[in-house]
Amino acid sequence: MDRAAIFDVDDTIIDGQSQQILAKYLFKKGKISKIIFFKIFFYFLFYKMGLLKDLLLMRKRIYKAIITNWKVDELKCLCKECFDTCIKSRIYIKAIELIQEHKKKGHIIILLSAAISEIVENIANYVDADYFYATELEKKDKVYTGQIKDNPVYGEYKFNLIQSLANKHGFNLSKSTFYSDSYSDSTIYYLIKNFITVNPDAKMKSFANANNLKSIYFKEKIGSIFKK
Repeated sequence: MDRAAIFDVDDTIIDGQSQQILAKYLFKKGKISKIIFFKIFFYFLFYKMGLLKDLLLMRKRIYKAIITNWKVDELKCLCKECFDTCIKSRIYIKAIELIQEHKKKGHIIILLSAAISEIVENIANYVDADYFYATELEKKDKVYTGQIKDNPVYGEYKFNLIQSLANKHGFNLSKSTFYSDSYSDSTIYYLIKNFITVNPDAKMKSFANANNLKSIYFKEKIGSIFKK
């Protein structure tokens, strides 16, 4: 296995931002306050608009406000419930088919996401990924401290992580493929030339056009099967 197919998760494998979906779920379950929920809502709005300058600081504030002193088992259980009831139906059918095609060719399937690992683990298991790497929350005595362990899988850290994963799992970057919707991943093009944009945002679409990148569009989701 000298090739990997590396996928971003939010707006690439699923329709939407998994952490925003989780926040809405936690709010409905009475686990977070209305103030915290709207802070998260505006955080994602500003992020999508490109107005958020310090992503790491904002994430740290949100995690500290929500999960400080939460039991690990409780959050994992809530994330599994959220996946089953809210996220699974938003997985793109074409994304699953694409992953299966890569697996048939013997490629390593890796998911990378800035979302917390408690969410991404469920998505990775469902699509049968070989590995996933996501933002890790610090734990102590089976309780979350409210801090992030290391760095979120985003930007420069994501770029560096891919290089280390190539060494760890033994795949060739020049033969591998990367899929993403977001311009925040555009620097990865300089690592993996076979960069395919999925439902690209406006800035990513311009980047794709400027660099002659292939763009693909996913529409039908798992949930739509049951509505027919």
